[in-house]
Order: sequence, then structure tokens, then C-alpha cells
Amino acid sequence: MQSVLIAGNGSQTLAHEISKQTKIKLLKTETLQFSDSETLIRIKESVQGKTVYVLEQMNAPVNDKVMELLLLCNAAKENRAKKVIALVPYLGYSRQDRVTKTGEPISIKVLAKALLSAGCTKMITVDIHSQRGKKYFGKKLTNLEFFNVSIHELKKRNWKNEIVIAPDEGARKLAKKYGKTLKTQIAWMEKYRPKPEAVAELKLHGIVNGKNALIVDDMINTASTMKPVVELLRKNGVKKISVLVTHGLFSEPATQRLNELNLDEIIVSNSLDQTKNKKKIKKLKILSLAELLGNDIQ
Repeated sequence: MQSVLIAGNGSQTLAHEISKQTKIKLLKTETLQFSDSETLIRIKESVQGKTVYVLEQMNAPVNDKVMELLLLCNAAKENRAKKVIALVPYLGYSRQDRVTKTGEPISIKVLAKALLSAGCTKMITVDIHSQRGKKYFGKKLTNLEFFNVSIHELKKRNWKNEIVIAPDEGARKLAKKYGKTLKTQIAWMEKYRPKPEAVAELKLHGIVNGKNALIVDDMINTASTMKPVVELLRKNGVKKISVLVTHGLFSEPATQRLNELNLDEIIVSNSLDQTKNKKKIKKLKILSLAELLGNDIQ
């Protein structure tokens, strides 16, 4: 069965990389914006009887990208595609995977149902935020790991006196994975309250004095939690500090916060398009997911 690729407006660069990697043809699409802001999607080439991969990088505004993804999937279905597989490296709404207060929806569940209804037969993402979100897609979801891309990059470097840092308990498992593969120690941060109702503080577990630190996590949004982590590491004698995350959302004021921290390097994937951030954020290095995604769909 022949496979083809289509992509949203803001995802063309990564789409071309994937097409080059896989030799899967990237089809032309047309997006029209009506005066009332409604969107019309049109696939310009035949998809009948084919497996159609639909790429969408969910940069802000996320709601627009969600709608574009749904319309692209449905356009493929209505034009008789055999299969419609969504490629969404960063899955928007994945953090809204449970009800935290009465009256809230489970937003990722809503998105999963909408994609299936639109005609999506399978979903491929990278480092979904939590295991809870996966269950709403069932067996239709493939969750790839940025680790397989980033570890290749890290192994090429001359690592000396390094330590891997988990900025919170949630990232501790990931830090252990990097530490084991790189054969280096890990340390982690823990939030605690010195007394009831006091402001939460960070406690560092591990010896970091004189080390070069690599902070690992799944994403950076506003970078509000990064500042106290970096300050505590420097207070405890760390020499150099680099950060590695899968998803660089970089919602403002992330740019200012990260630049003020004077980090040695910030490594992210292109799960979200980083063209604008590359110009604004100092020492930002972007690793492409084209090969990771391409290997999975070939």
C-alpha cells in the first residue's frame, strides 16, 4: 500500500525532512481562511486507497493547530484514504489528563475522541506528558522517545565530570535512564515545606560540587521552575549547566528567564517549530525528530 504525507501550515520544514528521510511523497495542501476566521483545508492530490500520514506541530495558538489537524485527518478520510495516521510530536492538551477540580473536562480524552471521529486510525507522538493520557487512545497510540535521538548526540561529546539532574520527582526516572546510559551519577530535586503553610522550597539530593550538570525533563514552558533549580545548583558548586528537554514550548517570559540564567546549552527537539526561538534564546540547540519519526513509519 502506497504511503503519502501531508502537513499543517507550520509543519512544512519537518515534513520535508521526514519526506527526504523516508522517500514518502509530501503532498500539496491548501489552507483558506474565511473572513469570520473559519478554516478550509483542501488536499491537492489524490489520497484514495493510500496510507496518509498527517503531520502537525502544535505551536501556539494550539487550538488553531488542533482544528487544522482534525480537518486534515477528515479531508484524507473523506477522500477515501485507506488509513489516516496522525504524526503529532508534541501532543497538545496532554497535561490536561484528569479532573483536578469539579466542573472540569478531561481535555486529552476529548481530543482523542475527536481525532478518532475525524478519521484518524492511529496516532504517533513523542514523550507524551503522562501515562494517564495514553489510555484514552488505547492501542492506537505509539509513544516514541526523544531519548533515542538525544543520547546519540550526547555520546558524541567528550563527557568529563558530568552529573545528570532531575529538576523534580517526576523527572527522576528519566535522569536515571540518562545516567545509566552515560555511566554517570545523578542527583534530583525535591519540593518540601519547612513548616506547614510555608512556601515550598527545593531540596537537593546528591553531591554536585565541582560537577558539570545536565538537567533533563520532558518540557520547558515558561521556565518558571528552571530558575530556582539552576540557582540551587550554582549555590552547591556546579561549574557548567546544560538543559535537555523534549518539548520547548517557551511560552513567555521563558525567553527572558532562560537568557538571564546564562546556561551553557539548551537542547530541545523540533517537536515544535523552533525557528523563531532559535533567534531569541541564547545557546539553543535543536535536534531533529525526522529520523525517529521516519524510522517508525517506514
